[in-house]
Amino acid sequence: MEDQNSGEIACLTQMHLQQQQLFQQMNLLLFASQSLVPRMVIGASRQSFLIPLQHYHHLLLGQFYLQPQFLLPTIPGIIQLMLINAGSNTCIWQNVSVEFTSFDIHTPAVASGDWVALSPPVNSRTKFWGNSLSYAPAATTFAVDQIVTVCFKTRPVVDSHTGFEANIVDANENIFTSPNFPNNFPGNVDECRVTTPSDGNAVTLTFTDFDIHNTATGTYANWVTISPSINGRSKFWGNSLSDSNAPPATATFPTNELVTVCFTVPGATDGHRGFKAEFSDSSSTLPSLVVGTVLSATTISSPNYPGDYPADADQCWVKTPASGKNVSVEFTSFDIHTPAVASGDWVALSPPVNSRTKFWGNSLSYAPAATTFAVDQIVTVCFKTRPVVDSHTGFEANIVDANENIFTSPNFPNNFPGNVDECRVQTPSD
Repeated sequence: MEDQNSGEIACLTQMHLQQQQLFQQMNLLLFASQSLVPRMVIGASRQSFLIPLQHYHHLLLGQFYLQPQFLLPTIPGIIQLMLINAGSNTCIWQNVSVEFTSFDIHTPAVASGDWVALSPPVNSRTKFWGNSLSYAPAATTFAVDQIVTVCFKTRPVVDSHTGFEANIVDANENIFTSPNFPNNFPGNVDECRVTTPSDGNAVTLTFTDFDIHNTATGTYANWVTISPSINGRSKFWGNSLSDSNAPPATATFPTNELVTVCFTVPGATDGHRGFKAEFSDSSSTLPSLVVGTVLSATTISSPNYPGDYPADADQCWVKTPASGKNVSVEFTSFDIHTPAVASGDWVALSPPVNSRTKFWGNSLSYAPAATTFAVDQIVTVCFKTRPVVDSHTGFEANIVDANENIFTSPNFPNNFPGNVDECRVQTPSD
């Protein structure tokens, strides 16, 4: 943050972009009566805007439009800059985390300042002031895709205060938290994260915080699901890690297997902080978490299919079966670069098929065999490509609840596991 100057208002908006080259050849056109010069810091994976907000209407930035939106209606002149791509979806958003490391703002505050303001609010509060860090907003990781804005305003005459310093970054790429953690999570959440271990390694999942509703039924039900299962169990809930229905604080999964963690809040909530989960393996190169697309569709495919897939694809799909049902996966097209290298290209499945997680090859004969998984088993399919790729069309697959009038042994047509005791009953039509 720059020096605290009296009468200045500045907003810092965190944006995560895929196409940074547009910023490197920037051409700003200002449609307003007064000029505006953004002060921009272009980092390796994000861009930060520190802009004294004056009168303006519209900024044109390469192929993107920066459009003003009123952010805090009760604070005249504070405007949020939103990045909008008029063409394809080239903006990739993750969670943003904000943590104040120093805080000394004049107290008490008055309507005209001095204060720091956040959007979205933290603990239902927008403006903050005070002469120590204890008055700062709590460290917060916001919801996925949420733009986060921090604003600072001072009065025309100020006394001696050092202001603030804060870290505003993409959340740790191997940490999954409930939305708004450590504040209460909202209702209507259905989010998943997937991690792929480094080759030859096993993922360890560690919960450092766990506080969700104490049942998985009723008006305020919510739960965490984990795949592969832990001691035969995939669904967890409870007010603390000591709760009998909570997941273990630490679990290590089989070598080379994908790990999927989902958080489901079907409706309203009754006030819980949520959870914080950390993923690791024994290497220093654990790939970043991927946001899993929670499937309602029955067909998935690689990006651009049936055209050639792009470089740097990193996408996962998560299918949760209806209670008591199986998920079936069948590939209908398969053309992935061969041979594979550690960084891709490959398709990965969880649970493994015939003890194998990653697949590649330039014909359907190399695809995973059509498989019906065990009852209630969450199924994850991931696709990853290298920074530079050649011409391959990728894949298409059907991922559906298995036929309700077919009964197969678990994992058919692959070998069934041990310790099975399942029955199906059919009642004929009259």
